[in-house]
Amino acid sequence: MSEHMLTFRKSIVAGVLSAGICACSASGATTATPGMVQVWNCTPWQTVARGDFHGVNPDLKALKPIRMISTRNGVVSGFVVVTRDQGPLVELKATVGDLVGGKGKIAASNVQIRFADRACGGKSWMPIHRFDCLLEKLPAKVAPEKPVNTRAFKRRFTPKSTQPVATVPVWVTVRVPEDAVSGDYTGTLTIMANEAMEAPVSIPVQLKVHGFRMPDPREFRVRTIGWMNPEALAKHYKVDFWSDRHFELMGQSMDRMLELGSRHIAIDVARDYPARQNRDTMVKWVKQQDGTYKYDFTVFDRYCDLAAEKIGKPFPLRLNLWRGPRNGGGGETDDYPNATVLVLDPKTKEVTKLAAPNKLGSEEMKAFWKPFMDQLRVRLDKRGWFDVTGINWMCYCGGMTKPLASMVRSIWPDGKWTDVTHSRVRRYKTMEKGVFAPVFVQSTVWNGGSLDRYMKWKSGPYPREYAGKLEPGTAWCTHARNQYREDYWPSLWTHRTRHELAILKGNDGLECVGADHFPSKDSRGRYSRNWGAYAQGPNNGAAALLAPGNDGPLGTQRFEAMREGIQVCEAMIFIQKALEEKEIDGDLAVRANKVLDDHAKGVVGSWSIKLEQRGKRTRKRAVWSLDKYLEGFAERESALFEMAAEVQRAMQGT
Repeated sequence: MSEHMLTFRKSIVAGVLSAGICACSASGATTATPGMVQVWNCTPWQTVARGDFHGVNPDLKALKPIRMISTRNGVVSGFVVVTRDQGPLVELKATVGDLVGGKGKIAASNVQIRFADRACGGKSWMPIHRFDCLLEKLPAKVAPEKPVNTRAFKRRFTPKSTQPVATVPVWVTVRVPEDAVSGDYTGTLTIMANEAMEAPVSIPVQLKVHGFRMPDPREFRVRTIGWMNPEALAKHYKVDFWSDRHFELMGQSMDRMLELGSRHIAIDVARDYPARQNRDTMVKWVKQQDGTYKYDFTVFDRYCDLAAEKIGKPFPLRLNLWRGPRNGGGGETDDYPNATVLVLDPKTKEVTKLAAPNKLGSEEMKAFWKPFMDQLRVRLDKRGWFDVTGINWMCYCGGMTKPLASMVRSIWPDGKWTDVTHSRVRRYKTMEKGVFAPVFVQSTVWNGGSLDRYMKWKSGPYPREYAGKLEPGTAWCTHARNQYREDYWPSLWTHRTRHELAILKGNDGLECVGADHFPSKDSRGRYSRNWGAYAQGPNNGAAALLAPGNDGPLGTQRFEAMREGIQVCEAMIFIQKALEEKEIDGDLAVRANKVLDDHAKGVVGSWSIKLEQRGKRTRKRAVWSLDKYLEGFAERESALFEMAAEVQRAMQGT
């Protein structure tokens, strides 16, 4: 099925973890003069747009709780929306105290308050009618803005109100301690403003904590291969490449993306690598008087030091050396310009370009690359990282030649590859019969699976495409191309469910998840995003799940939605692995299987196939119904988390 063709049955999507009113249907009488500050209930994953909330909220005196469900060591969010018609929000503040349960409490220090900022050019690739970045501190004054019609990529947005209104979604994010007692917790979110507010507004906060201990992000089995881009980061913040400030910013990106379980780092050895658009490299060739080369690993070493500090051992470490052929019509096969390196003159410090040999796998190519790869291997072995290192192969489809695979194997007999192509590739043929070069991290566009087996099921064991998969040393991912790309205006629910769908279809997670490809102007003064190649890369996924704050990368609403979806998948996989490894049996195994099946049925049941007539052709289209998905949604996730807790207790003998 082609999910990027999904349609939603609601224009403003809403979740169900909160029992608040659906703000997309709420509108009161607007005023010509500045109104009073209003607070509105909404559900955690309601996709809020400018103009959705306006007028006077008739339920202001009876706001319903922000309801959240999580686990020990989990992270969960909920939010409300604050507005003021025709006037600014002045000194808007929000506080939350301890969350108190029957047998314990979650300290206020574990609860973070943030404010969603409206997307705008230069800071976000999301459309201007949406909210994105989660600010940790709000400006002193948020001015009212008049919502406007938006149009892009055959999409149109028409605001529910065109009256000027100041709008701020206020987010509550709870980091549940790993030793928290399971049960129900309550607290209060208090919202205050210094103007047009008679008294602070209090909103109950309710959190249900299940006893399952969520793994630390470094231990996640669900794969999120986040693509960070050092040069895009430096250009946006206007800092010198590889300066102390640049490394500080890169470290902040690593910190953030690790929370999604991403431990991927890319080492750009070649200039202008596909989907990277890098003008600089992390290794320089240094020409000697006798015509040979030495290698300057200064930037490489420092970047690896930073990764070790921030994320520990990476997975994977991707070496960007050679690009694949333009086999989508460019006519290239095995003899074409495939890599350009940078040469440093040790005397003048001048940096020039050097084209590496063209013929893939030739003796000339081997002679050029082997000395570099030998020295690189020493560094990787010293860190204990060679087993997670892969030479990257990126092209439209195929393109790998037997001579190239054999050449690399002759230099690194135990070397591995990462692969970014359209099909599913697990190994490459070499010149030796029956000998293959292994791929261990791979992204596919065409072979990301489907829900067909689930949808066609009538009787017998319910399908479980992820059974026997998600092993620790590999990552077979889907690109999920264009399914959550900013240009396509993805809802928060799209991000919340992306990993869940990937896992159900038999993938290990998502590849090419852009982290910090922030906007910066090109030579013509335009904001352009071009981090794609061969119809792949962050430009065809998400360019930036993070957002550029004043002092460095920050989280976004989309980031938090994806985080919670990943945690759901972690619970699914934990139960499945316990079943596969015979850690549980008897009645508990029967009930565990039923919970997994019921959860999958709830997801699959929200999809249907629609037949569309286009001229003389009938086309099948996959359609997703949020209404169907939300039926029993909270109960499904509670049952999943509770079963994971029960399985965990059984495995621990408690």
